[in-house]
Parts: sequence; C-alpha cells; structure tokens
Amino acid sequence: MFYFKKKTLISNYIVADLGLSNSEIDNFRNLFEDENCADLINVATVNEENSEHKRKGEIIWLTENLVNKTPIRYTIEKILSVVKEINDNYFEFDLDSCEMLQLTRYQGDNSDYFDLHTDSESECFLNCRKLSFIIQLSDLKEYEGGDFYFINDNLKETNPEYFSKGKLIVFPSYCNHGVCPVSKGVRYSLVGWCRGPKFR
Repeated sequence: MFYFKKKTLISNYIVADLGLSNSEIDNFRNLFEDENCADLINVATVNEENSEHKRKGEIIWLTENLVNKTPIRYTIEKILSVVKEINDNYFEFDLDSCEMLQLTRYQGDNSDYFDLHTDSESECFLNCRKLSFIIQLSDLKEYEGGDFYFINDNLKETNPEYFSKGKLIVFPSYCNHGVCPVSKGVRYSLVGWCRGPKFR
C-alpha cells in the first residue's frame, strides 16, 4: 500500500511499506560486520565536514560481486520493482538505469549526519540522477536524532510512521533533504538513485 504526500514542488515524495522481513533487513545491516564477505566489502568512513555538503558516517557500496554473493540480491530486485512501479504511477520520469546502491550507517557516538543537499549533479549532459530513494533499516527505538527531512518537512517529527523500519521513501533527486545528527544509538539505511535522460 502506498501513501502519497504532496507538499510543494520541492518536497513531493511517496512512502511505501515494502513488507521486508527482519531477516531481509538484517542481511543488509550485517554486512558491516560480515567476515565471510570481507574481501568484497569496503566500509568507508566519510568525513566531509569541510566540503560543500557536510557529512559524517560510514558507507558500503553494494557492488555487483557483493550483491551476487549474498541474499540481498533478491531483496534489491524487490525494492527496484517497487521503485519502478511508483515512478510509473506517480512521477513518470524517463528512467533507464539505477546506480549502485549504498548502505549507510550513522552512529550516535560520532554524531553522524548529512547536511541539507540534493542528489542532482551540478552538471548533467546526457544522463542524470532523476529519482532518489531511501529504505529505513532501523527501528525508531534504536536511535535518537537522525531525523530525515526535506527543506520544509521533517518526516520523523510530522509523520513518524512514514519513517519506521522497512519503509521506502521515493522522491525527485532535485529535492533538498538531509539527516540530522544521530545523538544516540545507530541508524542504518539503504539509498539509491535512478538515472535517465536530462530533463527538458
């Protein structure tokens, strides 16, 4: 079942319940500690506090080799199928591909966060990011802070059910959004970007 929330042009988004099981979600979260796939996993610490878009946290790029070696492959196929359905029914963007997905971990001990930003590239010639999506992999009770927000709408404050474990949030990549500092616990999420011919 889909929930549609329309505010203004800069914060249109869809929230969907993917119906993911705890084991499907844990398959992603456990990659940060998975010794069986250590040769395929690079946990990168991101500290870009001096860059244009300030950010602190940890990420894992879900490479094709990693995806094919673990059960997450089938969950990713399910996620991308729902994202396609949402785009076909609501946004109707001309899409032709999806980038490598990124697993993120924000820890309260480090006050990890991601300042307000867009996912759009500064220069887009033939192909660009058009649609972004985030899957919440943590229960709201597992951490404090870490609110996901658009420039004029804090989802965790205004609609906490939209940001519960297993929910998918899909929005245009040009929308300004960010993650408040996590003050306690750990927040996991999975993020992705769909691409297509540049907007006319």
